[in-house]
Amino acid sequence: MRRRSLLLIGLALVVGLALWMKLVGMEATARGGALRFDDPDTVRRLVRLRHLVDPATPYPYRDPADGWRADPERRGTVLHWTLPMDGVILALDPLFAPLHPAARRFEAGAAWSAPLLGTLAAAAFSALALRWLDGAAALLATLLYALSYDVIVVTGFGDGNHASLEHLSAVGALMGFLALLSGRGGRGLAVLTGTALGLGLWVSTETTVVFHAMALGAFASLVVSPAPRRLELARAHAAWAVAALVVAAIGDRIEHPGAGMTFEWDTVSGFQLHQLLVFLLFTILAARGRPASLAAAVALVAGLLPFALLRAYRAALGAQFALVAAVNRWTQSEVSEYGRLLSIEGFFVPNQAWERFSWLVVASPVCLLAVGLDGRRPAALRAGLAVVAIGLFGLTCYEMKLGHLFAIVHPVVLVAGGASLIGGIGARLGEPGRRLASGLVAATAVGAFRSAGIPLPASRSRGRWRAAASPAATPAGKTTVRTTS
Repeated sequence: MRRRSLLLIGLALVVGLALWMKLVGMEATARGGALRFDDPDTVRRLVRLRHLVDPATPYPYRDPADGWRADPERRGTVLHWTLPMDGVILALDPLFAPLHPAARRFEAGAAWSAPLLGTLAAAAFSALALRWLDGAAALLATLLYALSYDVIVVTGFGDGNHASLEHLSAVGALMGFLALLSGRGGRGLAVLTGTALGLGLWVSTETTVVFHAMALGAFASLVVSPAPRRLELARAHAAWAVAALVVAAIGDRIEHPGAGMTFEWDTVSGFQLHQLLVFLLFTILAARGRPASLAAAVALVAGLLPFALLRAYRAALGAQFALVAAVNRWTQSEVSEYGRLLSIEGFFVPNQAWERFSWLVVASPVCLLAVGLDGRRPAALRAGLAVVAIGLFGLTCYEMKLGHLFAIVHPVVLVAGGASLIGGIGARLGEPGRRLASGLVAATAVGAFRSAGIPLPASRSRGRWRAAASPAATPAGKTTVRTTS
C-alpha cells in the first residue's frame, strides 16, 4: 500500500512537471495582460472562430487564406480546421480570460488549450502505461515522455492549433493499443482506444498514419499469437475499429452538413471511413477463425473492388492523390517542419535525430531487439510494439512534424527494452547487480532526454512560416505573415 502511494505521488509530480515544462517562457506570449501569438495556424484559427460564432456564416467556413500558396486552385483546403479544437478553445476561453484582461475574445482559451491538453496527455500516458509496465518502469516512461522535445513543442503555452488535441488522441489510441496487446484490457479499453483514434481522425487526418501503424501492428499481433489468444485479440481489434468508425462517421456528418458521399484526404470523410471499414472486415474475418494472412487478403481485395468497378471512385482517389502530391511539393520545400529528419537538401544530417529524441534514439534498435527476445512478454505485444515504433520512426524520417507521434512510443521502447536487458543482467549478477543496472539505465535515460533541450517559445512554432501579429494587433482581424530562416 505504501509503495503504491509513493508511485501515485511520483506520477503526480511527473505530470506536474509536464505542465511546468509547457509553461516555461510563457511571458514571451503573455505580456502586460495581452497575448501575442507566433504560431500562424493559431492566428488563422482565431480569425476563423469569429466566423464560426457568427450565425450569418454557414458552416463549414472556408477562409480564402487557408490552403497552399504554390497551388492557388487548392485554396479553401480545410486541413485541421474542424470543430473539436474549436470547441476546446470556446470552452476554455471564459475560464482563463480573467488572467489576461487585455486579450481579445478566444485568445485566452487558445493560449491555454495546449498546456492543459498536453498535461492531460501526460496523465493518460501514465495511466495506460501502468496497465502493462510495472510501477517504476511506468514512472520512468512518463518522465521521459514529459521531457520529450516534440511533445513540449506541440503542447507549449500559446499554441492554439489542433496539434495538442490530436496528440492527446494519439496518446489514448497508441497507449491503449499497446495495453490491449499486452492482454491487460477488455472491451472497455478497446472502445476507449477506438474512440481516441476516431477523435484524432476528426481533429486532424494526419492521425491516419497512427491508424495505419496500429492496423499493421494488429496484423502482426494476430500472426504471432496462438489460436485462443488470436481470436480474443481479433475481437479486441474489431471493438476499437467499430468505435473509431462511429466517432469518425459522426465527425464526417458534422463537418459536411447536408452532403452525400464525401472523399477528402484533408478532412474526416469517406476517404478515412473506407479504410476503417476495410480494417474492420479484416478483424471480423480473423475473429471467425480465418488465418490473419487470408483475412487481410480478402479485406484488401474487398477494399480495392469499388475502385476497380466504379470510375467515379477511381477518379476521386486519383484527385486526392494529386492533391496530396501538390501539397507535399510545397510544404516540404517551403515549411521546415515538413522536412526530412535525417537529411537537409540531400545531405545526411543525423544530429537532428538526437537533438529531438536524444542520443538514445541510436539505442532504440537494441531495445526493440531486447523486447522481441524477451519471452516474458506476450508475443502480440512484442510484434505490435516493433511494428508501431518502426513505422512511426520511418514516417518521422520522412516528415519531421510527425515526431510528436513517435515521441509517444519512443520512451516505451527504451523503458521496455531496458527492463528486458536488466532482466538478463539480474539473471547473471543477482539482485544487487539488477538494482545497480536499473539505477544506471534510469539516470542515463533522464540525463539524455534532458540534454536534448527544452524548446523555448521562440522555437516552439515548428514551421518556417511565422505570423507577424495576432488578430488583436491588426485591424479587422487581418493577419500578416513573414518568413524566417
